[in-house]
Amino acid sequence: MFRVRHDIFHYTEILKYEYFFIFIMKELKDLTTIEKEVLLTFCDANNYSLHSHVPIEAVTRRLRNLSSKLTKKAIKTLLTNGFIMKHPTRHKITYQLTKKGLHSGNQVKSDMLN
Repeated sequence: MFRVRHDIFHYTEILKYEYFFIFIMKELKDLTTIEKEVLLTFCDANNYSLHSHVPIEAVTRRLRNLSSKLTKKAIKTLLTNGFIMKHPTRHKITYQLTKKGLHSGNQVKSDMLN
């Protein structure tokens, strides 16, 4: 009897605090131009492949015209919204594209060409 009440209490506590963890993920249309440029650079560095992963320096090296602060903020946004993901290796943390990031990068590229 006590255990059932404890489980019910625990479940109501989870429901009570669940709203803290809800946040809306950005889609392609919500990205800024800087974030789109960084996404395209990730796609180019990874050769538009889902299986390759590159260190962060490979991306920042290609974005010399942007300040490092803006680049880091854009990378953090892309990471938290599921466009790229961390790929830990033995020595460094590398980053790779997700399916969402690859699809969005291809859309941005085709929009730029048209």
